[in-house]
Amino acid sequence: MGRSKGVFLRADPIGKIQCQLNLLQVPEKDKFVCTLRNFISCILIFIFINSFGVLEANLAYGDTPKVNQPKHHLRVGIFDYFPIVFEKNGVPTGFQLELLKHVAEKEGWDLEFQFAGTFKNVLNGLEHKTLDIGMGIVPTDARREFLDFTKENHSSVKGQVFVRYDRQDIREMSDLSGKKVGYIREDALGTYFNEICEKLGVSPTLKLTNSYDDLLAALIAGDVDAGIFNSLQGERYSKKYTQIGSTPIIFKPMDVQYAVPKGSNSFIIDTLDSHLLKCKITEGSSYHTLTEEFLRDSAQLKPVMSKRDVILVLCIGLLFVIMGILVGNFLVKKMEAGSLKHSSAYVRDIVIFTLFVSASFWVIDSMMLWFNFNDNHSLTFMELAITKIPADNIYIRGMFILMSCFFGLFLMKYVGRYEEKYHVLLVSVDRFEKLTDNAKDMIFHMSLPSGKYEFVNKASSQIFGYSPEEFYKNPMFIKELIHHSWMKYFRSQWEDLLIGKIPPSYEYQIVRKDGEVRWMNQRNTLYFDESGIPNAVEGIITDVTEQKSSEAVAESSF
Repeated sequence: MGRSKGVFLRADPIGKIQCQLNLLQVPEKDKFVCTLRNFISCILIFIFINSFGVLEANLAYGDTPKVNQPKHHLRVGIFDYFPIVFEKNGVPTGFQLELLKHVAEKEGWDLEFQFAGTFKNVLNGLEHKTLDIGMGIVPTDARREFLDFTKENHSSVKGQVFVRYDRQDIREMSDLSGKKVGYIREDALGTYFNEICEKLGVSPTLKLTNSYDDLLAALIAGDVDAGIFNSLQGERYSKKYTQIGSTPIIFKPMDVQYAVPKGSNSFIIDTLDSHLLKCKITEGSSYHTLTEEFLRDSAQLKPVMSKRDVILVLCIGLLFVIMGILVGNFLVKKMEAGSLKHSSAYVRDIVIFTLFVSASFWVIDSMMLWFNFNDNHSLTFMELAITKIPADNIYIRGMFILMSCFFGLFLMKYVGRYEEKYHVLLVSVDRFEKLTDNAKDMIFHMSLPSGKYEFVNKASSQIFGYSPEEFYKNPMFIKELIHHSWMKYFRSQWEDLLIGKIPPSYEYQIVRKDGEVRWMNQRNTLYFDESGIPNAVEGIITDVTEQKSSEAVAESSF
């Protein structure tokens, strides 16, 4: 007999026993719904636990002055970089400088402002640690080698080309070829402009200056044809000096951050990031007041979305959810074809799951913002949850809704395939159970070498007098049923079986539960693992006592 490498043949109905019994152990519909509810509970517990982490961070970086801590004396570098930092009537001011003052007041820091004159001098002061804090600095790979930057985005600048008002020949990048273009030494905007020129094949003559005032003087005097300013600084000059005006040539906005010497005063970075985050998401905070005062012309710095924007985002998110549900429902119908009646409850539960998780995340996130970052609870919970959502949070919430939507779609696809196979399996198992329950012969599946019965049909009660449950409880139970005169034969056949030798059939005598001795005929199928070792045997056992008696009578008559 050929060896079967653990694969059940289509023509062998007995060979399907173990496979179908294993697949039968699938979760029922109630178990699946219970699993969904447990998963939702885990998500809520995870968010609840993380909310304590946020609350702890809030307490650690609270708004109360750190009166019990020693006062830090910090040297701050100042240069002319309107509107981020600059001097007005001999007094240093600017968006980032006023924010820094606000944090210093809360933290009890003593700030010493040092006017460095040029941006390059500020970088040198930070590199040699003669300054503790710098402002208006664009993070670049080269600067990160000796500086640490804040991580929280709070202000940006964009480069723009300005020319003398009487120049009308410069309106696009190609017009700058062969022209003299000036920009500030060490300024990232000038470096970025140079990279754009190289990519576009534009070849201007570049001239470096030490400050915006020097660049302005060169532009007015005609020493350069165009100058690279940040857009707000350029607008400031164009209003003050009628000799210059803006062009439509604008560069991509670049974030400007606070910076400290690398590896020094890391508490400054952490504290600034903490305060900036809280100020950004608190309506009416100093961040929003200063943004309106210094950066109101910078469209990309809009801190809070308008009601119209929020409603638009909500509608788009709802549209994505509906689309996900409809597409998922269509795929379920496509895959299940004839068994759709079994899946309606699953689809309903998955839709509820998706909407519930999304709504729960939205509400819990709003509660965390309201309790932890809303100064004096000046906003109602509904205002913060629906109309006053910070841009960062609306993005996170929208992405979470989309992820929940597509996760629900994935579940629908999975459940559709699962139900289709489950339905086919139930039909197949039902037919198999009817076949085995009505069989007069005993059908069994035994694992090797343990001798444990993994399947026995009901015919065992008629043939041996023992129920299938008694076979399951007693490995090698057949050994106890063999007639004593056949024990030597049994041991010999068992030893051969374990090394892969087995005849197609053999006969032996057993003792039934009621003590009656009966003849049995057993037909065998042996299975092997990948290494060729026997791992299971299946067989059909038939009571041939009557046949043996007839043969004995026939032999005696001759």
